[in-house]
Amino acid sequence: ADWDTYCPELGIACYMRIESNRPAKNGGWIHPLGDSPNAAPSKPAFEAPPKINVTQIMREWSKSTRDSWIDKLATILGVSAMALHALGSAWASPHRAWAWPMRDGNGEPVGIRLRTMDGKKFAVTGSHAGIFIPHWKRSSEMVIAEGPTDAAAGLTIGLFTIGRPSCLGSEDQIVTLIRRAGVERVVICADADGPGQRGADKLQTCLPVLSVIVTLPAKDLRSAVQAGLTQATFRSILGDYLWTQP
Repeated sequence: ADWDTYCPELGIACYMRIESNRPAKNGGWIHPLGDSPNAAPSKPAFEAPPKINVTQIMREWSKSTRDSWIDKLATILGVSAMALHALGSAWASPHRAWAWPMRDGNGEPVGIRLRTMDGKKFAVTGSHAGIFIPHWKRSSEMVIAEGPTDAAAGLTIGLFTIGRPSCLGSEDQIVTLIRRAGVERVVICADADGPGQRGADKLQTCLPVLSVIVTLPAKDLRSAVQAGLTQATFRSILGDYLWTQP
């Protein structure tokens, strides 16, 4: 989950939400694996994963996905089926998981995020991390949430919402999208935990437009919507925050 990565050959892992005294360039932190040797071997040869055709894969999975399955997923997640359709949700039968396309700031597909019914998150091999951009009416205000299901929650209550794959990263892609879509202000919905707050702070420093970080009285945006959050309530909560100039 959260684009954590590991390298058994070097005996290390990079976690995006668990801190250590070894920060990584991608915003995470380096940790030794449980069976890490005392002396790491020399760096192994890297073999790039095979490239994937995101558009073709998602098109095939979408064709075999029934609307009733989307409706059932919407009920389970507490979001609208329309929001899931807007994000390109499809059932990935080879992985027995739900799939969402990830895109770069120009809208080009770069990867596929997978989510099993028990909430396990991973990606199709060959994917690059990208943002979840809905086919939705553009707005001068954009909400940024974490993950496709939180993005679906924002869309459910009528907010133009995108998702990023983790609490950290994708800043350049988001800035490109903001400029391309003509966004004038951004609301960052930060998870209530420490990594979520730090990730929101880091993202805000990169934004070229007016922005605000909002922490809802819930674990995340989807939990808030499940608890009854409406767009009117969301707007009321925004009134208690000060906006930040770029």
